[in-house]
Amino acid sequence: MNVTIQSNQVLQSPHGESVSESTREDTLGFLREEKDGLVLEYANDKGIKGLRKIITLSIFNDNIVTVNHFGAMDEYMVFEEGKNHTCIYESDPLPVQLKIQTNKLKNNITFEGGKLSVDYTVLIAGSVAERSQVTLSLSPYRNRISS
Repeated sequence: MNVTIQSNQVLQSPHGESVSESTREDTLGFLREEKDGLVLEYANDKGIKGLRKIITLSIFNDNIVTVNHFGAMDEYMVFEEGKNHTCIYESDPLPVQLKIQTNKLKNNITFEGGKLSVDYTVLIAGSVAERSQVTLSLSPYRNRISS
């Protein structure tokens, strides 16, 4: 199913100060059902140096979300409320190992639309690097062709 996606992200420093303004992006994506849950795929033009990246979210029935970013730099992250997961950020020249601590995860995405909100902290070598709050809002795509 084609969907319209609104994405909003707020970044904070380790001490809670805002380090960038909220970013918002509207794009189209594709939502499909698989055995273990839903998969959402979409393109994002706000990658490093404006290069396009493809984002795949797997939303599992047991409220675990995995995110794959493929583009100039690749990322693989796992979000599960109250848990830490070791993730990889493929940077040049060497990959970086991150710990993703999911503070809060709310998901009510269905084929009718819905929201996915994730509040997480990124740790590098045991130190807090940033805290992010990301919300994706989905709605079925309605083609509005007029003659």
